[in-house]
Amino acid sequence: TQLAAIVRLHRRKFCEELLAEFDAGEAQRLQRLTIIFRLAVILNAARKSAEVGFKLKVGERKIKLSMGEGWLQKHPLTLANLKDEKKALAKQGYELKLE
Repeated sequence: TQLAAIVRLHRRKFCEELLAEFDAGEAQRLQRLTIIFRLAVILNAARKSAEVGFKLKVGERKIKLSMGEGWLQKHPLTLANLKDEKKALAKQGYELKLE
């Protein structure tokens, strides 16, 4: 059921009813795993991940994604998708910092 929840949450906004099926700690862990999965899907779409070493730091409510200097400017569609994800995560109380 946890994997099913991650798959269901990775495409749309976070469904509070779905997360309510789990205890608070498990729901928070699933939410973080879903965020990582959502970011992975966005970055995979760029098909350039082999060119740079992405670094991801996930804190309590802050996520820091580092791609290397100039990478985001070279991939404007990925940047646009990451900005959209940043807004979606902010609605859930998470801060996504892009570097």
